[in-house]
Amino acid sequence: MRRWLAAGILWMLLVLVGYYAIHKPFSGNQAIALSWVFLHFISALLLAGLAGGVGRRILPAKRLAPLERFGLQAALGWGILGLIWLVVGISAAYRPAIAWGGLLVGWIFLWRENLGWYGELRTLGQVWRESGFFGKLLASVTGAFTGLQLIYALAPPAQWDALMYHLELPRRYLEQGRFNFISWNPYWGQPQLGEMTYTWGMLLSGDETAAVIGWLFQVILLVSLLGSVRRRVGTTAGWVAVIALLTGFSFRWMMSSAYVDGLASLMGYATLLCLLEWVDERQDHWLIWVGVLAGFAVVSKLTALLLLPLLAISVLVVGPHHSWRDWSKGLLAPGIALIIFSPWMLVNTVYTGNPLFPQIWPTEWTSHERISFFELPGESAGSQVLWMPLAATWYGLEKSRVEGVVSYGSDMGPLLVLLAVPGLIAGRKTLAIRVLTIWLLGGWLAMVVGGTLSPLLWQTRLYWVLLPAAGMAVGFGWQAFAGIQAFNIRLGRIVSAGIILVCALSLWQDVEAAVVHKPLDVVLGFKPPEDYLKSRLGWFIPAMLAVNELPEETRTIFLWEPRGYYSPPSSLPDVWIDRWYLTRQETDSPAVIMAEWKRAGFTHLLVYHDGAEFERANRPELTQEDWQAFDELLSGLKLKNDIGGIYQLYSLTP
Repeated sequence: MRRWLAAGILWMLLVLVGYYAIHKPFSGNQAIALSWVFLHFISALLLAGLAGGVGRRILPAKRLAPLERFGLQAALGWGILGLIWLVVGISAAYRPAIAWGGLLVGWIFLWRENLGWYGELRTLGQVWRESGFFGKLLASVTGAFTGLQLIYALAPPAQWDALMYHLELPRRYLEQGRFNFISWNPYWGQPQLGEMTYTWGMLLSGDETAAVIGWLFQVILLVSLLGSVRRRVGTTAGWVAVIALLTGFSFRWMMSSAYVDGLASLMGYATLLCLLEWVDERQDHWLIWVGVLAGFAVVSKLTALLLLPLLAISVLVVGPHHSWRDWSKGLLAPGIALIIFSPWMLVNTVYTGNPLFPQIWPTEWTSHERISFFELPGESAGSQVLWMPLAATWYGLEKSRVEGVVSYGSDMGPLLVLLAVPGLIAGRKTLAIRVLTIWLLGGWLAMVVGGTLSPLLWQTRLYWVLLPAAGMAVGFGWQAFAGIQAFNIRLGRIVSAGIILVCALSLWQDVEAAVVHKPLDVVLGFKPPEDYLKSRLGWFIPAMLAVNELPEETRTIFLWEPRGYYSPPSSLPDVWIDRWYLTRQETDSPAVIMAEWKRAGFTHLLVYHDGAEFERANRPELTQEDWQAFDELLSGLKLKNDIGGIYQLYSLTP
């Protein structure tokens, strides 16, 4: 029988190999593309598994629900791995052998914990079985949303901030083989926990791996939020909370964008989870973990500093007040968070002399004029402050269509406010809801104060560290609506229909975009990356191709184009879109400006014409004389390439 078994296997291999050797199912290019897709995805999964295993070894948290442990341990592990990779970079050890070696060593020593962390996902099978028709429908929509964003993540990077610094900084580090000060990019001073994990992923298997890691940050958040709401409210409420986040256009599309807002939100979830466990159990070790994870949130996104006063207020409001020791607990978590954040402040101080570079005070690289030009004058929201949750929901990315509305900069979708506000009202007597209320009201107040000081701080995505609190409140809101019935009409069914409508419209948005962009075509190797990037980025890609085609010894300086990711390493993007303004502060003479650029080694100038025209119309700081000097400068240069009338490439030498 053994011989017949071997003969049967050999016969099957002979027939199948012979058939597909002649009838090739895909081309060589497609095979290469699929191999890269596999490598990007597996590399990201392995790194995520190591993060989960590290967190599992340090914090078993056996009393939590499995899906809650899944998110908490991942957040802790990502924080630790990010700091380790920062130390590796400072040690000038960014090399593929180190990246793969560190991953391999981690899996060798922690393979049980890593696999155990993945094993928590078995609970999803139970969740599916206990979900009714509506819950399974929402679960299916969740799969569609996240699956489509995974395809985008596997395609070449195309989002604005990623091309400006989230991926541009890691690219520069890898070119130098170390973590280093990138003096011309002020965003370097922002905390870089997310960028450190992206650097590791890019060194493992390329740029798309970083985007898949960013996708995993938000998938882990969604799975964990499902677990928390399921435990506290119910399974259907858990799926509703997940969908409330996913039907927010910005949350959905940032899954594939290689931004760090998702990581900050995951850290916010883990912080909130530990705080609620302290509320339930009154065991002070949870406050220590609250501080650690809040610190990692700040190292992910600087605006997460908002958590520190909110943690103190939350502990003081819901905790006991019998002694000074009880009162002092309010300072425990914020103090630990500052300790966790301090290494990054030390890095900033060593390189720039400013612990919160580029904010706070001027430096050699960020003059007072530059900071003032970047921050813009404050912008009052007027009466919007009284109904800001609705204003931010309705207008989101659509400021340009409504006169007098501040720019909220991201689209949260309609379901968060629709369900979170009733949830906070219905559960106002419970301690957990009181904590959620403190967090969300704190975010509201922070936006009002911050946005009045700087219009950049009106952007809701800057406060995504609080997003899990809104997600949990959604679950309670669904529970409240589901229990209302009058005249034989169940409000829960009406709200369910509304949720299905929102899901359908959101899916339509994504499908429409996929038809236009065709990300699957580039992922599967049906078309080259340049075609896909042109469909996403327009004339920017031909402009970058033109710069890359210049001789190797050339060097190009950009005006009004901040994105440098696809440009040669020698190029210098206009990251804060302030180069012409600052240059004019130093000299009035176009001839002197050109001489200074030549002296710095630049041979070409790339002008983003549309960006210049936007600044001309919207920047009163740039005077008519400044624009006349700009026109005079261009008139003395040789136009080498006009790229669609959008970009112009000039030679600085005759």
